[in-house]
Amino acid sequence: MGETRGKGYTLLIVDDEEKVVFFLRESLEELGRDCTIGTARSAEEALEKIDTNPYDLVISDLRMPGLDGLQLLERVKETHPNTRFILMTAYGSDEVERQAHN
Repeated sequence: MGETRGKGYTLLIVDDEEKVVFFLRESLEELGRDCTIGTARSAEEALEKIDTNPYDLVISDLRMPGLDGLQLLERVKETHPNTRFILMTAYGSDEVERQAHN
């Protein structure tokens, strides 16, 4: 998947479901904000992209094959502590929230 180039913020959408990535990207592009939007279909792909070009914000699904969203969050915090992170899930719980805040 490509990137939409802008001059402002950099944003990475991470989800294994192509439709979710598509609709999130389309919705964000419609806001008319000046940002670069990248996409990744897995946490592993996201880490590769982040290592070559850091992002200001990562929006990630919680449940994905391989590394999940919490593991991605932990790795991003270690290597890029200034990157903001939004974790999305339909399966939230107090435990997931606690882990995400640690």
